[in-house]
Amino acid sequence: MKPTRKPRKLGIGAEDKIHINFGQLIQRYKFYNKLKAPIATYMPFGEQRSAKTGALLKKKGTIKGVPDWLFIKNEEGSAEMIWLEFKAEKGVQSSEQFDFERNCQHFKNMKYYLPRSVAEGIKILEQEGILLT
Repeated sequence: MKPTRKPRKLGIGAEDKIHINFGQLIQRYKFYNKLKAPIATYMPFGEQRSAKTGALLKKKGTIKGVPDWLFIKNEEGSAEMIWLEFKAEKGVQSSEQFDFERNCQHFKNMKYYLPRSVAEGIKILEQEGILLT
């Protein structure tokens, strides 16, 4: 069963705070050469924007459901993608996010995680060998 989602409130919410804190930590790990993923980026597709900008992004090929963070690591000469979709304590995936997660299960080089806190996100990256602590 696909989850349902409440409309997004304006302003900085609980997930935004997680994204900001996590992003700042990732920048520090990168600065101290402790981030072992040549590509690590936040995907700002779910941010609030005007209807005009949203329509333009859709025309350019942006899809719904793409997770918040992508880490690409080199695993024995092959790229492995680690996707993180952060959710606040009571946050629920959209149906598009749920579909994205399910599609990742069909690829051996893609992993999808649903952390609920910065600490949980860091722990996942440590377990994946992306962060050296």
